[in-house]
Parts: sequence; structure tokens; C-alpha cells
Amino acid sequence: MSIIEDDFLEYYKCLKQLVSLHKKNKFGRNPPIPEVFSEKLCRHICNLTPSNTRDFDAYTVENKKIKIKATGTEEGTTTINLNVEIDDLYWLVFNFDSDELKITKIPKANLPTPKPEIKRPSITLSNFTNGCNVEIFDLGKTPISEKS
Repeated sequence: MSIIEDDFLEYYKCLKQLVSLHKKNKFGRNPPIPEVFSEKLCRHICNLTPSNTRDFDAYTVENKKIKIKATGTEEGTTTINLNVEIDDLYWLVFNFDSDELKITKIPKANLPTPKPEIKRPSITLSNFTNGCNVEIFDLGKTPISEKS
């Protein structure tokens, strides 16, 4: 059974409420965005196929290996295993104030060189987006559509 857009948007609205509560109670800027939700949403929007490994999250129609990361801030600080073989990283930035989802497609070549001694370094994705393809989607209504 696949998730339909109404299910994604219902979940998003609850996540948005959690973010608001998180900020109200001064628990930090944003809670972590659940990866199962963000990965399934990205695969749906970008027409990707799920992978059968934990090394990466999806395949494109051209069989490119895609890693998916999601943040609630434009800085995009996250941990990532840079030692796995991927072609691109899709970075989802949720703007809970405007209901926009920005997807930046970062080529593996833009990412830092992996260091074998550090399995999952913390990196700031905004440092690697120069010249990258960016798409913005409206999460405020059904159907989820790209903003022009």
C-alpha cells in the first residue's frame, strides 16, 4: 500500500504543530525530522524508487544512487556517512512558516572528501550547494506541486 498525498500532508501538519510546540517550550530550533517520512515524501515527489540497502535511500529512473537528508533549517547541519557510494544527495529543507519544501540536489563531487577514520562526520549542507539544482514545493495544499 502506498501513501497518498493526503497522508503526507496530514503527517506534515502534525509535524508542523510539533515544531511550533518545540519552539514554544524552548526545546531548540527544530526537532529532528523523521527520516522515514522525509525519505518517502522525497521518493514520491521526485519519482524515485526505494533502495534495498541502508547505504543510500533511492534510485532515479537513470539508476543513480540517491541519499536523502532532511532538515528544518537552511544551514542543514547533519551527520552523514561519506564513505558510501552515492551519485547525489537530495537535501530537503522544510520551511514550517511558509509550508515550503526546498529540495536541493547536491552532486557527490560537491561533498567533502570522506575520511575513513570518521564514519559519520557532522557537515553543514549549505556549504555544498553552489550551482546545485533546487526545486521548491508547496506543502500547504493538495496536490503537492512545484512552486514557479
